[in-house]
Amino acid sequence: MRHKSGASVTFALAQEREYTMYGIDYVGYGRKAGCPFCIASTNKHFSPGERILLLSGSRAGKQATVLDPPKHFKNDPNMILVQLDEDDPSIRQMVNLDLELVELLPSAPVPPWAPPISIRKTYELHECIINFCEKSTQGSSKKMHLTSLYLLIWHIWKKRLPLEPKEVWDMLKAHGVPIKWRTVTMNILTHGVSLLMTVYGKKPVKKFRVEPMSLTVSPRYGFSE
Repeated sequence: MRHKSGASVTFALAQEREYTMYGIDYVGYGRKAGCPFCIASTNKHFSPGERILLLSGSRAGKQATVLDPPKHFKNDPNMILVQLDEDDPSIRQMVNLDLELVELLPSAPVPPWAPPISIRKTYELHECIINFCEKSTQGSSKKMHLTSLYLLIWHIWKKRLPLEPKEVWDMLKAHGVPIKWRTVTMNILTHGVSLLMTVYGKKPVKKFRVEPMSLTVSPRYGFSE
């Protein structure tokens, strides 16, 4: 099958590749590459008075101060009580560390491979990246998990992310995806997203392209997600 631009859509080519991710610690690779989400996934202890940044869910990008836990939660290390900077002092919220990713402030520098989209959108993309890595490391197969790669493409298209294939590849590479997968992966990303746009429409939203790991959707529009 060929895209109307004349470039081949080489999904079949990827199925013939035998470069392996089997046994790769993709979260470990992410931590070494400075991935804030991979680092936060293993950071489960916070003390009262510490400053934190929420990285996932509807509160992604919110800064807060850790408070003394309520008596009935003192024995549950996965629950912390916080005061969001933007909230009235009388409002306090619980954070479940099993469900949300939390970073200790001050934040580490944003890694150079971080895509130019907001914290929340980066977290959602990261979930797709991790799913692809996880599926590609399981079992005895030496081939990339194409279904998970197609789901990543679908996510980029559905969320209308204004990302270049190389920007997505850089994030994959930071999580241990073999360099030998680069050509095939970028080919699939390029033509997969293009094909979905051709058939269903929905072009990328330019205003979603912002400083990496930022809260604001666009300085031009001046509002948050």
